[in-house]
Amino acid sequence: MINDEIKTTYEELVYSSSSFVQCDIDYLHCLAKMHGLDICLPQNSAVLEIGCGCGGNILPQALNTPNAKFVGIDLSSKQIEIAKDAAKRMEISNIYFKDIDMCEFADFINGGGLSEFLNLKNSDIKFDFIIMHGVYSWIPTFVRAKFLEIVRDFLAPQGICFVSYNCYPGWKYLEIQRDFMRFSAAATPRDDKFQAALDSLTFKKVALDKMAYVCSDLYNEFRINIEKTHCDAILNTPNKSYLYHEYLEICNQPFYFLDFVDDIGEFGLGYVCDSFIEPYYEDLNDKTLVEFAMLNYPEHHQKEQIFDFLNNSRFRNSIITHASNKIELNEEKMLENIKDFHMIFTKQDINLKERAKGTIDEPLVNALYEAYPASLSVKELGEIVPKNDLLRAFFDLSNYAQIVIRLRTTKFEAVYYRENKARIKQAYIPYIKYFLDTQSEHLGVSSIFNMPIYFDQNTLEASLKFDGKNSIDNIVKFIYEKFQKDKILPTIEKDGKIVEVIKDKQAQIIHFRKLIKDFSKNLTNGHFFEKI
Repeated sequence: MINDEIKTTYEELVYSSSSFVQCDIDYLHCLAKMHGLDICLPQNSAVLEIGCGCGGNILPQALNTPNAKFVGIDLSSKQIEIAKDAAKRMEISNIYFKDIDMCEFADFINGGGLSEFLNLKNSDIKFDFIIMHGVYSWIPTFVRAKFLEIVRDFLAPQGICFVSYNCYPGWKYLEIQRDFMRFSAAATPRDDKFQAALDSLTFKKVALDKMAYVCSDLYNEFRINIEKTHCDAILNTPNKSYLYHEYLEICNQPFYFLDFVDDIGEFGLGYVCDSFIEPYYEDLNDKTLVEFAMLNYPEHHQKEQIFDFLNNSRFRNSIITHASNKIELNEEKMLENIKDFHMIFTKQDINLKERAKGTIDEPLVNALYEAYPASLSVKELGEIVPKNDLLRAFFDLSNYAQIVIRLRTTKFEAVYYRENKARIKQAYIPYIKYFLDTQSEHLGVSSIFNMPIYFDQNTLEASLKFDGKNSIDNIVKFIYEKFQKDKILPTIEKDGKIVEVIKDKQAQIIHFRKLIKDFSKNLTNGHFFEKI
C-alpha cells in the first residue's frame, strides 16, 4: 500500500514539527467572522489537526486555549509517541493524539474513539476547526478524497477548515528540480537517496555553467539562472527533513487554485479566503489595468487565480467551509463583523513604518507601532484610520508583512516584569521545562501567536527566573554565576562571528545586565508574562 510506504519515510526521517502562525485558531476565527460565519469562539471550540506530526502546531495552541479540545492524528506512530510524551511533560491535558490513517478516522469516531475525550455522543462529534497543513499535496488522490469526506461529515455547520497545498504556476519551476532529484536518486539505496539527490544538484549547477556556451541566447541565459537559483536554494536549506519530504517523497501534487475549488466543490465545500488574506485589483496601480481585470475576471475565484498567475504563486493557505454557507465579501459588512476584535503587531518593524509613509497604510501602521506590544480594538482604529481605508490597509499589510499584523479576538496589554508585580505565566513553566530538559530536535518554542521563537538553553533557564520573586539584579547574578561555574566567557558577536571576548568581571556584569533587560523586554513583547 502506498500509505505504508509514506509512513515508512516519516518513521525513518521524523519531520520537524513547528508552529505556524497561519494556523492559529484565534486568527482563523477572526477571518471566519470577517467573512460572515457564525463560528464558535476559540476558547470553547473543538479542533482537529490531520497530519499533526509531533504536535508542534497544536501543542502551544492547546496551552494557550485551555478550555478548547484539540485532537491530533498522524500516520506516523513514532511522531505521535513524541507528541504524547511532550503533552504529558508539558502538563497539557486538553489534547489527544492518535496514530491512525485518516482513511480509518471516520470508523474510529463512529466506534466511539473520541466520545470520552470530547464528552460527546459519536453522532454529535463535530469540529469547529479542522487543520491540515503541508499534507494535501503530499498524499494520493484517494486519500485526498477521504480527507474531504472527513471535512464534509465532521466540520461544524459554521466551522472552517484550513488546508495548505503547493500550487501552480509557481511550482512548475520547482517540479523540474524535484523530478531531476528523484530521477538521479532512483537507483540509489534508500539510506543514500537524499545525499545522491543533493549531489545531483551540485552536478547540475556546474554542468549548466559548462554548457552555457552551447546556446547563448537571452532565453537560455534566463533559464540557466533560474535553475541555478533553485539549486542553490535547495542546497542551502538547513532543514533536511523538509527537503526530503518536499523533493523526494512519493507524492507531491500541486494544483491550480480553480482546480482546488472544483475538487472541494464535489464534496459540498466552498472557498472562504486564504489565511494571508487577498490582493486587490487596485494593487495593479494603473486605472486601465484595473478596468481590464475587473471586466475580464469579475468573479472572486477568478481574481484569486489571476493573481496566482501574476505573482507566480507556489503555495496556498486556504480556508474552506460548507458550500451552503454564505460568504460575505462586502467590505463595509466585513469591517462591521470584526468591530469587536483587536489588531496587533507581533514586532516593531521600522522598515514597515518607512514603507507605509505616504500610503493609506500609514495611519494604521503608526497607530499599531506606537501601541506595541499592546493591541488596539478595531473600534479604536476606526477613529484613527479613515473607515474606507482600514480594511484595505489591513489586507495590504497582511500580504506585505504577513506575520507582523494579527487580528485577535481579545485585547492584549503590555505586561512588564516587575518584582512582586508580574511573572512568567504559570502555565508556561512545564512547557519551558520540557524544552530545557529534552533539548528536543523535533519541537520548538512558540509564541502566543503560534509563531516559532528561538530559545537556547541559557535563555530557557533564565526565563524561569522571572518568577515574580527575583529582581533583575538577582537574575543577572544567576546568569553570571552560571557562566562562572561552567567556565564560559561571554562574547559579543556580529554577523555570526565573535568580535570580542569579555574577560573583565565588571564588564561581564554590565554585559549580562543588558542581556537580561533585553530578554525581559522580549518576553514582554512575546506576551510571556502575567500580572500577579
